[in-house]
Amino acid sequence: MEPRVVILLKGNLIPVSTFIDAASDLYAILSELEREISGSLNLMWSIADLSSASASLETIPYLRGEDETDNRERIVSVFVQGMEKIADRPIRPDYFSDEALIKAKHLAGLLDGNVDRIAVRGTIRGKLSDQIPITQKIAAHVDELIGVRRVSLGSVEGKLELISIHGGPYFNIYDQLTGRRVKCACDREVLNKLTDHRNLGKRILVYGEIREDARGRADSIKMETYRFLRERDELPQVDDIRGIFAKYPSGEGN
Repeated sequence: MEPRVVILLKGNLIPVSTFIDAASDLYAILSELEREISGSLNLMWSIADLSSASASLETIPYLRGEDETDNRERIVSVFVQGMEKIADRPIRPDYFSDEALIKAKHLAGLLDGNVDRIAVRGTIRGKLSDQIPITQKIAAHVDELIGVRRVSLGSVEGKLELISIHGGPYFNIYDQLTGRRVKCACDREVLNKLTDHRNLGKRILVYGEIREDARGRADSIKMETYRFLRERDELPQVDDIRGIFAKYPSGEGN
């Protein structure tokens, strides 16, 4: 059996918006795991089966290119084992970033008067696992793991690597200090200015309201201003500075 993940919602009346939110949360968790395991997003998660009788969605990952590393089985296995762990106790599963945990909590928050049961399952060693109930215990465990976030004004420097309008305009940068992804919320006007393939990979400094995780690391920022920075190879080098001192040995250039 090919690697696959299934999400199931049960209830008397399941709103379309809730089903879409659940599918979006599932995709976000899987994408976070792929990013942590593979270092990039190389998979396309395709709908294999969509059932209205039980409001279930089955999705199968496909490699976008033939030369991509095939981590499909590993990602699905990590997802299943991680969801089992976080449903059972407040221990961070392997490869589950704060963003993945937050999405798992949001998924549990979709339980309401219309939806009384949510469950997920996936393949491990070629066989579908048992259903893993998504309950409010997951939300409580995530809160215990992540803790209360500190909010402060500041700046984050990193490389611009993704621009998106999914769930509101934002772009991602990778913090040069921690190597972690930082989600930068912005308005549509800013996003339009950044939407140029020549901007991807550029160093950028973003200033605004930073939300930190329990370890004090920047997790997201509500952008107020930004500016692009010169690349490191464009900055003055040691030999350039030595040349300046050689030209003005006694400080005559001051």
